[in-house]
Formats: sequence, C-alpha cells, structure tokens
Amino acid sequence: MHGEAVLQLEPRSTREVRESTNYCRKLALAECDWSVCAQLDDECKRSVEVDASYSLTAYQETRAMNEVGAIERHRLAGSLQLSE
Repeated sequence: MHGEAVLQLEPRSTREVRESTNYCRKLALAECDWSVCAQLDDECKRSVEVDASYSLTAYQETRAMNEVGAIERHRLAGSLQLSE
C-alpha cells in the first residue's frame, strides 16, 4: 500500500523538484544581475545561501499590493541539493 502511494506521488514530486530547481536558478541569476532585480520589484530583497551540505537555498522577499490597496509582504523560498 505504501509502495503504491509513493508511485502515485512520484511524478508530482519530480515536477515540484524541477520547478523548485528552476526557481532557485532564476533567483541565483537575478542575485548576480541587479538590473533584473530592479525590473522585477524596486522593494525586493534576494539572497542565496549555500550550506555545509551543498544545499542551495534561494530566498525572495518582496512587497505587493493586494486588492484593497494594503501592502503585503511575501517570502518565497526554494531549495536545491547539489550532488558531486
């Protein structure tokens, strides 16, 4: 039963990992190119961290205006495990 559940979830998990990897790559590239960051949002903050286990984590924090005009703060994060 657990084997079937894992097989059913595997394609979705693969897609999520791919999307997370692509997102991290885009954030890392934007971190290196300040003009891209400025075009996306003047108030955005981006950082990329690499920890001891070679795990790349990219963060994006930005402010956006909702339907009623209030400013909301959003933080998105993606992780990527690097293998040797």
